[in-house]
Amino acid sequence: MSEELSEGLERYLEAIYCIQDEKGAARVKDIAAALDVHKSTVTSALHNLADRGLVHYEPYEAATLTGEGTRRGRQLAARHRVLSRFLQDVLNVEAERADRNACRMEHAVDEDVMKRTVCFLAFVRSHQKAADDWLDDYRSFARERMERRSCEEWIEELVTTLDEAIPADAKEE
Repeated sequence: MSEELSEGLERYLEAIYCIQDEKGAARVKDIAAALDVHKSTVTSALHNLADRGLVHYEPYEAATLTGEGTRRGRQLAARHRVLSRFLQDVLNVEAERADRNACRMEHAVDEDVMKRTVCFLAFVRSHQKAADDWLDDYRSFARERMERRSCEEWIEELVTTLDEAIPADAKEE
């Protein structure tokens, strides 16, 4: 059962996975607290996930993931961790902000981009000494540049530079 889930249902599945991993089962109030939603919204999502075969749920009982629900929840949690680590370790984003952004990104990034991100992080970790120097250089560069110019100015310069790098015959295609 690999049907697509909405971003909202993915968030519920990941929250249930994390809560179940910690507590053994996910109660409606725990899910509501984790996602900052009303309990009635959680109940609706649980019914939807149960209809899709991803959770075991009966009203007034705790929810548990099925085998497929566990697999998909684990995958979502892993994507979240990878993206959060990338934002923290490479882009030097503080942990809480990286976590919030990773939460939004994990639902939008396709499988190929995730594989490339994981591969990049593995490469960086396997070359840790060089990576430390490189990342320190990047952080100094970013700090200096961000203090002098706005993000919009950097984007405009980058787009212009990229446009200039494209051969004229390739632009006509």
